[in-house]
Amino acid sequence: MLGLTTLRRNRVWRLTERQRLGCLLVAPIVLWLVLVLFYPLGYVITLSLFKQETAGAPLSFVGLEFFKNLLLHDKSLWPAIHLSLNWTVGNIVVQFIAGIALALFLQRPFPGSKLVRLWVIVPWITPVVVSSLVWRWMLNPTSGVIEAVLRDAGLLTGYINLLGKLQTIMPTLVGLQSWRYTPFVGVVVLGRLLAIPDELYEAAKVDGASAVQRFIYITFPSIRGLLVTLSMLATIWTFTTFDFIYLMTGGGPVDLTTTMPLLVYKRAFRGLEMNQAAALSVVMFIIAVLFIMVYTRAGEKE
Repeated sequence: MLGLTTLRRNRVWRLTERQRLGCLLVAPIVLWLVLVLFYPLGYVITLSLFKQETAGAPLSFVGLEFFKNLLLHDKSLWPAIHLSLNWTVGNIVVQFIAGIALALFLQRPFPGSKLVRLWVIVPWITPVVVSSLVWRWMLNPTSGVIEAVLRDAGLLTGYINLLGKLQTIMPTLVGLQSWRYTPFVGVVVLGRLLAIPDELYEAAKVDGASAVQRFIYITFPSIRGLLVTLSMLATIWTFTTFDFIYLMTGGGPVDLTTTMPLLVYKRAFRGLEMNQAAALSVVMFIIAVLFIMVYTRAGEKE
């Protein structure tokens, strides 16, 4: 038995020079992931399962008490989940429809197409702080340029206040977020479209296929796998969005835009309920994992 254990250890630690070099090269990124990903995740899970009465006091295990309170007694949780799902689905639908349309528009060369392809990505690379502040100023109901232009043109009387009404605030945020991310979707899809051989389209034209048929039978099957992967990334990014909504509305008015990330922020840094915020973060993590599992299954089929 001892000899078998020694043999296994020798197999583990007898690395070739190339393998040792490989371990040395990946060691920095592994250490970085441990510091910025696994340690914070472990700390959040610990906060959700243990309670500390005062700073410096020993931790006491409470199990799923915080999750129970969150799921059964917290009146803000389910509205935040519902709002987060609506926010995510709305953005994905708008961004991908507009992004695919943009990619199809840029697929064929036209005068100035290279310049358009270059500048179309500007909304995505603009810092979120800059774009948020500019949009807040433009949408201001009293001094904003958008409503002022509409009133001067005779298309508007009074004030709309798109960021202050229940009926308009979330569609406005979805539209502005889609304005930021649609160019990214369009450019990524465009890269795949440009790789499709022109011979396929020419053969389809010879056979009498219409533009819609060419899209259904040539274009869409070629980009379907890419769309699955891109949808997974966009879903996670959108579901966990904090900075844009916080800068635009701060979660208000009256929690009308308080998605799950903003609810975590409010519990942790305004209410100082770190344990509840940690439990809410774990719930967010589980929902994100479920999203990934769905997209991974769809990707395996592709």
